[in-house]
Amino acid sequence: MAAGVYETTSARLSLGSNASGSRRHSLLSNDGSLHLDTSSYDYANSWSLHGDKLSRWRRTYIASETGDAEGVQSTSLALPDESRFTTCMAMSEDQPLLAVGSGSYDTNMFFVQSLDDQLDVKASFASKFPIYSLAFQSNLLMAGTDRNTSVLYKVDRARLLGYASENGESDSEDGPLVKCVGTYKNKAAKSIDIAAPGNHVPTRRVACVAFSPPFTQAPPTSQQQSAWPPASVQSTSALFLSCLGGVINVWDATRNQHALRVEKVSNQPLSSAAWSLQSPSNLIAAGGVDGVVNVLDLRRRGKAVAWRTALPESAGYGAWLSGRETNGDGWGINDVAWSPFVPYWLASAGENGQVNVWDLRFSAANGAAVTTLRHPTNYGSIKSLAWSPTHVDLISTGTSDKSWWLHSLRVEESEETDGALGSAGKDGTNASDSANGGSAKSTERRTVRAAVVSDRRAAEDIGSVVSVCAKGNTFYTLSSCGDLYAHRVTQNALSSAAIQRINGETFHRAESAVYSRDIKSAAETVLGLMDRLKEETDHTAVISRQAQSGGSNTNSSSSSSGHADTDIDSALADIQSHPVMKHAETIKSLCDLFKAKPKLTSAAWTLPPPSVALAPTNSSIADGQSAPATPLDAETFKAMASASSSNKSKPSAAYMEFVDDLDVFGYGLPPGYPLEATALRDPLVWQALEKLNMANLRVKLANIVMMADDESSSADGAAAAGKAPPKGPDGRPLWKSVMDREKQIVQYVKADPSLFDARLLRRVVKLILPHDCIAGLSLGLGICQAYLEHTPPISCSELDGLVHVLLFPTVFDTDTSVSQAASNSAQGSGDMAARAVVTPDVPMVRQRIREFLVSCPEVVFEMIRLEMKVQEAVLRGGEQSQVAEAIVSTMKDHARVVGKLLGRSKDRDRVQIHPAYPATTTMSASAVRMYLNAIVPMRSYDEYLVNTQWWRVLPPKTPSDEGHAVGTDHGWLSSYPLARMLNRQTATIVIPRFRKQIDVVLATIQKEPLSLEPRLYRDTLVKVARTSLLMRYDHALQFAVTSAPKKGSEGSGSSDAHQQSVVTTSIPPNLLSSVFDEIGSAFLMVLEALTRHTGHRDSHKRAASEATPLRDALAVLVESEGRRSARGQEFDEAADVRRADMAAVARYLRQLEQYADATPTE
Repeated sequence: MAAGVYETTSARLSLGSNASGSRRHSLLSNDGSLHLDTSSYDYANSWSLHGDKLSRWRRTYIASETGDAEGVQSTSLALPDESRFTTCMAMSEDQPLLAVGSGSYDTNMFFVQSLDDQLDVKASFASKFPIYSLAFQSNLLMAGTDRNTSVLYKVDRARLLGYASENGESDSEDGPLVKCVGTYKNKAAKSIDIAAPGNHVPTRRVACVAFSPPFTQAPPTSQQQSAWPPASVQSTSALFLSCLGGVINVWDATRNQHALRVEKVSNQPLSSAAWSLQSPSNLIAAGGVDGVVNVLDLRRRGKAVAWRTALPESAGYGAWLSGRETNGDGWGINDVAWSPFVPYWLASAGENGQVNVWDLRFSAANGAAVTTLRHPTNYGSIKSLAWSPTHVDLISTGTSDKSWWLHSLRVEESEETDGALGSAGKDGTNASDSANGGSAKSTERRTVRAAVVSDRRAAEDIGSVVSVCAKGNTFYTLSSCGDLYAHRVTQNALSSAAIQRINGETFHRAESAVYSRDIKSAAETVLGLMDRLKEETDHTAVISRQAQSGGSNTNSSSSSSGHADTDIDSALADIQSHPVMKHAETIKSLCDLFKAKPKLTSAAWTLPPPSVALAPTNSSIADGQSAPATPLDAETFKAMASASSSNKSKPSAAYMEFVDDLDVFGYGLPPGYPLEATALRDPLVWQALEKLNMANLRVKLANIVMMADDESSSADGAAAAGKAPPKGPDGRPLWKSVMDREKQIVQYVKADPSLFDARLLRRVVKLILPHDCIAGLSLGLGICQAYLEHTPPISCSELDGLVHVLLFPTVFDTDTSVSQAASNSAQGSGDMAARAVVTPDVPMVRQRIREFLVSCPEVVFEMIRLEMKVQEAVLRGGEQSQVAEAIVSTMKDHARVVGKLLGRSKDRDRVQIHPAYPATTTMSASAVRMYLNAIVPMRSYDEYLVNTQWWRVLPPKTPSDEGHAVGTDHGWLSSYPLARMLNRQTATIVIPRFRKQIDVVLATIQKEPLSLEPRLYRDTLVKVARTSLLMRYDHALQFAVTSAPKKGSEGSGSSDAHQQSVVTTSIPPNLLSSVFDEIGSAFLMVLEALTRHTGHRDSHKRAASEATPLRDALAVLVESEGRRSARGQEFDEAADVRRADMAAVARYLRQLEQYADATPTE
């Protein structure tokens, strides 16, 4: 290969240069500014000899259909090709280096550096054969020649561009810049000297070469498939394809003896072929002069064609010559290109001057494209096309009438009421053809329109277009006479082409900024909106608190049911009236604008089966189920076309699917856009996205609550009880949709609690609790902790409604666990004589909870954590005794934690909580009942009695000037309905069982004291001592409860059927003292008998082992009570009696000491 290096000094042409030998056709005005001066330029007549005929037509559309002339910065360069026969161009994917090929036999390979606004020829060479196609990958350059051969070159890009090589790309400083490393002889169809009518003369020209994108081994998944690439191909190998005639040869660049695959696609020459960018390197699209677009699946056994657009025998120039055209698709295909963002979109450019976009999820055997774009002023064929690397909707085309167009596909509302959906009219609106099943019956009435973003002209027809992501959108075009152009689309042009959906000039600027990828400017707009919402939210919160505090006294006198209904209605009203909800549509649109769409992969779609499948499928193309079992011959295609023509409605479904995808993917950011990386680089963008996500989450939660309320209100009470949980539009239960966002809710509540008002959060948690109690409690606890940890500190009193829901029923609520009959029987007189039981309404209950939250919020949140642990213990199940022990242990641990928290609280005296009594350390009535029910089977009667005493005592008289606090007046537990159930259980179950245990022990002592086990002595003495010392009130063990009517008496006719009897039971304090003395003396006698039974050491040890546990238990009790009495922190109505009992226990302890430490005498 001869090499002649073009001098770098003479190759570089400045923007204003008119150097000798340069045929640069600049797109700049005389003053050098980067715009096209249309006032002095003959825009129409300079294009063609037929310009006079087109002038009137062009003037009609020039204002509306021509892109922004100042929005594109263009640079041109006349290549030093003396033959003026440039044929192809390729761009390095990671370096600003272009390779240009020529059909000349002399200098026919040029390397051009694109830097800033200049194009510089770095080197030129003379290959042995003319070059008709090029492909660049890393430092490998593939060239297609006119001798059936593809030639592989290794390019020293580091030396060409003048930088130091870092990856060993340069072989040596003295080696050639371009080195031939392989030749590949392509196979073609059988050669003939004379072509049949309607067919092209066979050519030896390699019309297209293309490297495969990075690939992974894809094993076969069915018998009709083979693995691709084959196992013999290394993962580092470079695969490429070559098109010769109607045949595609697939090669491994490391082996040039035989092609991996040779696929005959058509009897006519192929013009272009392209690998799918996002498939597992097994799909190839190809088009040629027969006007058919083919898609090959290289994993298929036998013929690889898996999808095609038209009948082979009714397409191509043969059909055109005979006057038989198929919807305009019989024109030759010049170029095909895959969308870089949507893997099932394929665009083809034809001789008829239009671009067809195909959706490969649908069959196209009848030649129907989902959309077609063609500029009204274009009269030439489209030679090349390229999708934008940054925008889903942008397509660039180069035409034979010397023009370069940049089109934008956009969805618009259609005003048509009849006619075809897809015919391209003079207004540029495009859709699928009426002959393909389209109609104006679409309910959405949406169409696809191709708008021109920008355009430029060249000296000759443009045969190659390449797009790169450099400084936004840059497109390189190559004319057939050797002129190379670089068109950089500026932000101004992109901003004017942006899709506008949100009302308001401010938001229009944000949409334009996102479309032009100026994310920071768009973020500033979002922050402005969020700041205004923050101000409105804070102002509304202040007004709401004032109204709530002003109306609290009025509300307290209402009935319970009335308050419940009013509370629900007002909560829903507050949710809807929040300032964020006034801008809900704007926030949703902004989220769509900034939405980070996931990258689409081959798992998201599949080719249709061989039968006519016009609806999209959900299986993956990677699973291999799309390959037909037999080759798609002419008969198969006829059947497909016949079936499709018999069902006209299905192609419109394909069109509407395309419209929906374009509407989603074309607005805002494209799939796979690195939004997170952008936000990490710019804190302003991150802040804007976080605030926007917070507002959007608030809107979504409000909508979920409203949907749940609508479903619940649509069913009556009886039907709603057995009704399935409310579901969203996607069919998922609404409560699961909330749980999917649990971490996000907690995170955003902590960041801005005012945005998520407490009433909304309460309704959200209430939606979850009936279906997953633990999950609902976890979310509620997370919200409470977020309030507590917020900086700066905020009041947690607004969470009263949420805490009420989490701990419902609370000790303040009406008891719903008893039967209605028992409730009715107890109504009027009450369960306890001389005690007026309050029936609280919702405001009263929440007022009590609010006082707890103000005094010690950490304790309240610990109550929620306790509720979770108790529920988990119950749900784990197991033996009843094990569950009871777990509940008791959890309650005692909770009481210790609460004691520590109260020790740090300044307002601990304002709450009725006693850490020594676990049942008083929570507001959850369920936890209290489960704890007390757990200790009854364990015979811990003393524990039960001392814990429930707070539900059996009257509040102390306090001066009126002390103000209201929990623990005074009706804040005392004995004033609330839970006392009714606990007192009945104490009087009818616990007290009788405790008395029975005492009576049995006393009876045994009187008969035979030594026959009673020491364990029973110790157990009874500890229970009596605890009950005696820990009871704070004289009347705490005195009961007079009404009994319910006897079972079966309600239906009798006796006069006393509905009469109730009063059950009186008690344990007098003097009884406990006398019992302790009597049983204690008997136990001492037993210990003495053990020591005197024999003088051996073992007997003394046994007596000590029996006395020590009781000594230790009583010592702890006396010590703790002594400290509590010294502190004087608790009210004690019978302090004198307690001191006497403590003295008696202390004396007994001294008597036990001689046995606990007893040793045998010598």
